[in-house]
Amino acid sequence: SYFKEYMQNGGFPKYIQEHSNQYISSLYQSIIYRDILSRNNISNEREILELMHYIASNIAKRFTYSSLAKTIGIKHPDTIKNYLEHIESTYLIFSLFKYDPSLKKQMANAKKIYLIDNAIANKIGFNATDNFGSQLENLVFIELKRRGAEISYHSNLHECDFIIRQGIKITEAYQVTMSISNPETRQREIKGLLEALETYNLSRGYILTLEEAETITINDKTIQVLPVWKWLLDFII
Repeated sequence: SYFKEYMQNGGFPKYIQEHSNQYISSLYQSIIYRDILSRNNISNEREILELMHYIASNIAKRFTYSSLAKTIGIKHPDTIKNYLEHIESTYLIFSLFKYDPSLKKQMANAKKIYLIDNAIANKIGFNATDNFGSQLENLVFIELKRRGAEISYHSNLHECDFIIRQGIKITEAYQVTMSISNPETRQREIKGLLEALETYNLSRGYILTLEEAETITINDKTIQVLPVWKWLLDFII
């Protein structure tokens, strides 16, 4: 129950102490108006606010500069690129690239965006249904960043949420999902992880869930299913 509260409320100490929506609003507005608009001499407040609203409502979804420009109603994709660079410089958001040995191809592929904290994402985003899955994935991404990991996502026939690089070698692979109790979800998550394990010659990978745990062995590959809270505690630095 404590973990679920952390997943939804994030980790800002003052917000956890006071549960003040005003604090989150004030923090967010300070970043937007002082650190992004004012510092970079951006006059179009509406575009920045709509861009952030869309990002917070679509955490971990793939995007291109062109698709975001079309969604927000901005003529030039380069404007979106510049906006995202300005926002990312404040550490409010982080871009995730598809892994490719070619840096040029990596930059050209669709990207994903994650937010610094779930409290801000929940405050400014819109979700017609419960967004616990994206909250869980966002939380795992931020923890991997906190540990200093070099993170990408894998995508070929199937997708793996996070792969970790050390130097030129991929060393870890993670899937994140609320549950694998549904047979279709289980098959999808295992296929994506196995593809990553085979592609990068790894013997072990992880599926992080809300509360499930098991060990799955397929040929010479081991998949460790763990609750995220246990992964956070067992692997803490």
